[in-house]
Amino acid sequence: GFGCFRLTSMLVNEYDPMDDRQRIAIEPIYDPSRSVWFDPDAKKYDKSDALWAFCMYSLSPEKYEAEYGKKPPASLDVTS
Repeated sequence: GFGCFRLTSMLVNEYDPMDDRQRIAIEPIYDPSRSVWFDPDAKKYDKSDALWAFCMYSLSPEKYEAEYGKKPPASLDVTS
């Protein structure tokens, strides 16, 4: 099968502004065959030689605004 995970960092104590310690968290990526895109130059079957990868996911307008503090763009022109 095909599976992916992401490494993220989380604050140990997010309520203490003086404590900047972080811990590494491993999070699964659900349905990676439809949401994870690897470097097209990666040749190995397991993609271990990829220089980059990204994960696409959708956000509702409400979640976008909560995450980024502004309204999402009405449209995205990707043709230019």
